[in-house]
Amino acid sequence: MAASAAQSDLAAEQWICSGVSNASRKRRGCHSCQVPGCTADLSSLRRYFRRQRICVQHAQADAVPDGRGSLARFCQQCTRLEPLEAFYGRRRSCRASLARRQQRLADGKAAAQAHGRSTAAAWLAAAE
Repeated sequence: MAASAAQSDLAAEQWICSGVSNASRKRRGCHSCQVPGCTADLSSLRRYFRRQRICVQHAQADAVPDGRGSLARFCQQCTRLEPLEAFYGRRRSCRASLARRQQRLADGKAAAQAHGRSTAAAWLAAAE
């Protein structure tokens, strides 16, 4: 009986989610990959993949079609599909997120040197 109920719930979700935009899918609780043309069901995957609305294969892929005729890659820092040109080589973080990280590190070192502390001490002081 429980299997029948689960099957009917899945069938109802597929019917509700068919032919609607990604924004509507998110509001309605649909769990499908955000990559155009991918019909992977995310309901059985870890929470991270459901929250980011991307299947494991596309999250780990070097390049996926973005639906506009170009290629994209999933950025693990921004948790978005970014154009392939936004990455250095095969990295999983886009240039913008790497630049933000470098800036944070540079700011922390500058603050530490200004106060005569080690970088770890400066980070702990900034966190307080």
